[in-house]
Amino acid sequence: MLFISPASFCQIFSFKSIDPPHYIIDSIKIFGNDITEDFIILRELTFEPGDTVDQHILEYNKERVYSLGIFNKVNFRFQDIDSTILSIEVEESWYIYPIPFFQLKNNDWDKFSYGISVLVKNFRGRNETLTGSAALGYDPSFSISYFKPSIIYKSNVYFNVNLAHRTITNRSETAAKIFGADFEYTFIINEVGIGNRFGLFHWAGFDIGFNY
Repeated sequence: MLFISPASFCQIFSFKSIDPPHYIIDSIKIFGNDITEDFIILRELTFEPGDTVDQHILEYNKERVYSLGIFNKVNFRFQDIDSTILSIEVEESWYIYPIPFFQLKNNDWDKFSYGISVLVKNFRGRNETLTGSAALGYDPSFSISYFKPSIIYKSNVYFNVNLAHRTITNRSETAAKIFGADFEYTFIINEVGIGNRFGLFHWAGFDIGFNY
């Protein structure tokens, strides 16, 4: 029977750790962004031309771009084996979502409201979000909100504003009898906010407004 001591084993079989490959970025090219401005993608990157990166850094930055929520696919690759030109390939998602809605209060067709709500992602190709809704009929209303994820380039400071006006007819029959007829409530909402993004998925901010 043959016995090999640990020391002999290490001499026979020498092990060497292999570092992951590193790449020096010469330039960055972006493909597939028909609407999105280049700087929206570039400001998410933690590196720039001239920096050295490895696969871990590339994967992290790929997730940063994907977390914008405006692309179906994001791919980082070098144009060929010996190339230092990084290609960022994206597939833009659908950005406009119109949703009609209908409301029937107390199952009474005399109390019928209708309207449309619209969500516009990547507004102006700058990852801004614009939402609005309008309703006609028994309880008319309108609202609009705007969200800008970065006030200035390479900044994580965001800004948002929300405006709304609603007119709602009373739901209490007892209150209507006391008042002598149906009456309306008017709701007015005015809010602005500012905050900061931390990491990929965390946000913290401060809102101030006046609600009537």
